[in-house]
Amino acid sequence: MFPAALAAYRANLKPVALICLLVYVPVIIIDQLVAPIDTSLLQQGAGSAALQALAQTLLVGACISIVFEPLASAAMTSLAYQHPGKKAEFTAMLDASLLKWPRHFITALMYFALVLGMMFAAYYTTQLFFPIGILIIAQMFNYAVLFTFYCEIVAISDLWGPSAFLESRRLVRGQWRNTALFILMLAVMMYAVSALILAAEGLLAVGPLKIAAAIALQFLSYFVSCYFKICISMYFLELRKQSKNSPFDIHTLRTEGKNDNQGHNT
Repeated sequence: MFPAALAAYRANLKPVALICLLVYVPVIIIDQLVAPIDTSLLQQGAGSAALQALAQTLLVGACISIVFEPLASAAMTSLAYQHPGKKAEFTAMLDASLLKWPRHFITALMYFALVLGMMFAAYYTTQLFFPIGILIIAQMFNYAVLFTFYCEIVAISDLWGPSAFLESRRLVRGQWRNTALFILMLAVMMYAVSALILAAEGLLAVGPLKIAAAIALQFLSYFVSCYFKICISMYFLELRKQSKNSPFDIHTLRTEGKNDNQGHNT
């Protein structure tokens, strides 16, 4: 899984970089324009100012996750779906992300509405009755694992919204534990890479080139994160191969069959 993802990543560094430029440059600009949270306000309990800063940062983070992240995930799914380890078509990557952006946006909005709703429910119920709050948190993690592949499904099929969630749940069912461990392992690896880049930012982002170094390292972080998106996409495609009666397997098999016949004819 990881070597195959690395081979696909290395074979397509240029299209991956172009996707990062298209998707994440706006994210970096927004991130630079929005002032970070002043943690001293939270520690001192400066109510309205701290809450306003926190709400602003959470809103920006949610917008980035809903608007921009699905585009990169869809592009990496298209890359993994075409020919692992070989050159991918940049136009196909754009089609999977940009042309289906409305579906990605609506599906991601529904997903984060569910997650945020359960987070608020867990927060308030934990204060009232702790065991119920823990159950809600456990169920939220369960849904997060079950619906992990909604973005990949939207990218390579006509499914979106609740249909994408149901298809993701169908694929993960029976593989929930392995999927959860895989996601946690990727999360640890991504956290380690982010920590290294953050440490490098602390050393390099000084003096007159502070902003330029911070932007370059932030772009590097997004560029490296595309490798982990390819890993997730390849895991999803592996689950899809092992599954049966997928709503979009018939169309895919027809397309692949035509390609195979053309290859034999040539």
